[in-house]
Amino acid sequence: DGSPSEIGTLSEALRRLVAQTQLQQQRLREHLADLESTVEARTRELSDQRREFRDFLDHAPALILSVDEKGALLYTNHYWDREIGRGANEPETVSIDEFLPDDAEALWWEAADKVLSSGDSIPLRLRIMSAKSGELEVSGRLIWQMTAEGDVSIRGVFQDITELLDVQRQLRHSQELLSLFVKNAPAGIAMFDRDMTYLSVSERWLKDHQLEGQEIIGRSYYEVFPRTAARWRRVHRQCLQSGISMKKEEDTLERSDGTLDWIRWEVIPWRNVEGGVGGLIMLTEVITDQKLLQDQLKVLADYDALTGLLNRRAFLAQLRRLANRRDRHQPSYGLLFLDLNRFKQINDRYGHGVGDKVLQEVGIRLKAESRAGDTPGRLAGDEFVVLLSEARQEQLQGIIDRYARMFDDPIEIAGRQFRVTASIGGVIANEDEPVDSVLERADKEMYGQKNEQPLNEDGPAVQQSGP
Repeated sequence: DGSPSEIGTLSEALRRLVAQTQLQQQRLREHLADLESTVEARTRELSDQRREFRDFLDHAPALILSVDEKGALLYTNHYWDREIGRGANEPETVSIDEFLPDDAEALWWEAADKVLSSGDSIPLRLRIMSAKSGELEVSGRLIWQMTAEGDVSIRGVFQDITELLDVQRQLRHSQELLSLFVKNAPAGIAMFDRDMTYLSVSERWLKDHQLEGQEIIGRSYYEVFPRTAARWRRVHRQCLQSGISMKKEEDTLERSDGTLDWIRWEVIPWRNVEGGVGGLIMLTEVITDQKLLQDQLKVLADYDALTGLLNRRAFLAQLRRLANRRDRHQPSYGLLFLDLNRFKQINDRYGHGVGDKVLQEVGIRLKAESRAGDTPGRLAGDEFVVLLSEARQEQLQGIIDRYARMFDDPIEIAGRQFRVTASIGGVIANEDEPVDSVLERADKEMYGQKNEQPLNEDGPAVQQSGP
């Protein structure tokens, strides 16, 4: 029963409330429409992303699968289907156990249980049976995931490492063979990395370098040999930098005690898989005994065994070398021929043993009389020669007289004294004169001086002829 004014006021308030309610409803409808559009767009985006992700998984170069909690295959990618031969697309349910050897099955379920209980990803390496290739060695991870339906599942992502393991096994085998070869090689062999750290070493190396009983693998060459000479360090550095081998047929090696050995060595850079220099292989052979034997053989080949003078072959070779090296501005060279007078009578009367001792004494006196640069030799029997490295014609007679005087003192052998003399002929080589001509002239000069005298044990065995 309110007044008309009250009713009007109430009616107006009610009208405004209805209008506000209608406006809020309109705004709510618009907001719901926007939200529905956003959800629809987001759903399409998620669907696209899921499709892209599925496409990525399908074509990934890895073995990818999903299984439920019981191990039934839910998904396998194209790589799995192609390499393994069977997958989730089979009409009947396929279990992961069908692809696992007995020992691998236990590994799988141990890892799967950890994934399901923890929700973490677990690394796993095992063997999988393939209809195409037999057994494959694979390595990867098991990952906890939830399906679109809200069910828990396990995704496995694996790489086929079968070929890699085969290569690694072959590499290990090659390394073992190399190490075995190096260790038992008949020469001194050592292998180093770029820092000159020992990688492998032969027993011969240890023996030749006085390292037997020491553990040197993993140690630096310069730690093992702290007194390494600078020239060896340069060789190592040059080979590492250039990648080119270096070698020397004869070289000296100073030992830690200061003694010297002769060695033959070669330093060879070895290449790593990238083609760069990975380090050095050093080969050494101690040749001290061979070197001494060579020197002894050279002495036997070049020197007269009885007198120690150059023999005929070596003397003539030296004569030719000297003649070929002469410069026209240098003094010429000279040649003396000495022949012991009546030496045959010493051999006949006293025997070759006494005769040999006479020849030895003559050799000693010739060496003592010869100047620096002059070379005495024995051609044969009682024939001796002296090569004068520098001489002039006006000096020649004085030189002959000097050599003749070396016979002034008698030669004493077994209590007997023998006065031995010699016929001496000498020449000075002319400019560009052939060696054979010089030899022939000196020989003629010697025979021109020869004058035989009777043998006398207490008196002169041979009297020297005058020039």
